[in-house]
Amino acid sequence: AYRLYLEGLAAMRAVGTPNAGSIPRLDAGQAILNQAIAHDPDFVLPHVLQTWAHGMRYWFGDMDPSPERARLLQASAAQVQRLAPDSVEARLVGGYLAYIYHHDWERALREFSAVTARQPNDAESPRWKANCLRRLGQWPEAVAELKRSAALDPQSLIVAESLAETEMALRNYTEAKAIVDHYSRQGVTSPWLSWTRATSQFALDGNFETYRRSLAPLESEAYANVRYAMWRRELSARDFPGMERIIAGRDTMPGIANIIAEPTSLHRAMIAHLQGDDPRARSEAAAARGILEQGNWSQRQKPAAAASLALAC
Repeated sequence: AYRLYLEGLAAMRAVGTPNAGSIPRLDAGQAILNQAIAHDPDFVLPHVLQTWAHGMRYWFGDMDPSPERARLLQASAAQVQRLAPDSVEARLVGGYLAYIYHHDWERALREFSAVTARQPNDAESPRWKANCLRRLGQWPEAVAELKRSAALDPQSLIVAESLAETEMALRNYTEAKAIVDHYSRQGVTSPWLSWTRATSQFALDGNFETYRRSLAPLESEAYANVRYAMWRRELSARDFPGMERIIAGRDTMPGIANIIAEPTSLHRAMIAHLQGDDPRARSEAAAARGILEQGNWSQRQKPAAAASLALAC
């Protein structure tokens, strides 16, 4: 069981920041964890990783923010808390639940802080504390926690992505680039990191054509932030064939922060509107409204869905 757990852990570490393109790897990792659980149902660590995996699938709009996924998240966390009610693992999954499902950032911060207090060398809890601190507007403290996590786990892809993205969000573009370059020298790379570097460079020099060329190799990637950035890139350039290319063959496109998956009819409505084709714009917008109005949105998704719906009106 322990050997299978380690295999599942390695598979999860390779995912980085989860996205639709991660689903095959998550499937494979969770299958390995299920084997570990089958060998020893009372071994708590595979249940912890399953809780994280279900939580990530539920959190991101281009994955599976469904009631069924929420049920799986809660059931997996409950199993951890049943098997080891006084453990750091129970506090860790309690933090996952508070953050991912209840959106209670302060409670989640307390849970993750309790893990750090009992396991100072744990790299997972500082990263999640940083997530909470960002939600609470405590950005310098969030950066400090991410740096602590990076020091404890210098090969972590998800920490690299989180740290670079946070510095970029703070408009510390030179620092964001330096972080990406540092990890690249260590062999830690991903489309997300490439997107972060390209976006930071564009913020520094304003060279739009260089920015477009930097993102071009990433067009085949399924990372939501990358695809959203590519759409915004072509929108800014009023490159209608480029906009059509980005959404071709897709039913949905990631919205801002990948909170919801927007119907591509909304994007086609934007294209038609910009081209002055009002009949087509109204038709596509009506189709988008129908999809958005019928969506079974989670509490976190409802404001984003309402914003997308407003665009379609």
